[in-house]
Amino acid sequence: MIIFGTRTKILKNNFTSTYDCPNCGSKDTVQFVFASRYFHIFWIPIFSTSKTGVSQCSNCKQVRYPHEMVPQMKADYQIAATQAKRPFTQYTGALLIALLLVLIAIMVFFKSLHESQYIKAPEVNDIYTIHEDGKYKIYRIESIAGDSVTFQIHKMEGAKASEASTIKRKHAHEYSEERIRFSKADIGKMKSTRTIYSIDRNE
Repeated sequence: MIIFGTRTKILKNNFTSTYDCPNCGSKDTVQFVFASRYFHIFWIPIFSTSKTGVSQCSNCKQVRYPHEMVPQMKADYQIAATQAKRPFTQYTGALLIALLLVLIAIMVFFKSLHESQYIKAPEVNDIYTIHEDGKYKIYRIESIAGDSVTFQIHKMEGAKASEASTIKRKHAHEYSEERIRFSKADIGKMKSTRTIYSIDRNE
C-alpha cells in the first residue's frame, strides 16, 4: 500500500517585530506565523505545494489573514513572508526522482551504445530479444560465417518484455532445433526498425 498525502510544517521566521492585539488589548503579543504545505510519499517530502501566513496573538490566539491586517502590518507581513523560506528538505523526493531519472537515462544511453557495438561486431552466444507480431522471441547466435549470422530460436516466447527476461533467466538453455539466418546488414535494419528489443552479451 502506498501511503501519500500532504503535511504542514511551521517555517522559521526571522521577523521579530510584534504588535498590539486589537482583540484582547494585549501589548506586543501579535506575531507572524508561516507554514508550508508539502506532498509526501511514505513520509518522504516530494515537493512543496503552498506557503501561507497569518498573524496570531499569543494571548487570545486570534488569527488574522493578510487581507484583514491594517496597512502597516500588511506591509511588514510581505517582508516577513520573503524571509520565511521553505526548507530545502521539502524537495528531497523530487531531487531523488530527478536523480533516478538521470541514472536511468545514462543506463539507457550506454545500453544503446553497447548494443550498437554488438550489432557491428556480433559474437557467438549473443542473445537477441526480438519483438515481432506482438511477441517477444529469443534468438541466440550459434555461428558466424562472413556476413551470415545463424541464430538458434528459443522454445518459449513472451507476450511482454518482462516475460522474455524471465525466460532468459530461468530457461537459459531451452533452445529448439530451429535455426534462422540473417546477414549483418539485415540485423542492422532490424535494430533501426526496433524489431530488436535488446541484446545481451556475457562479458
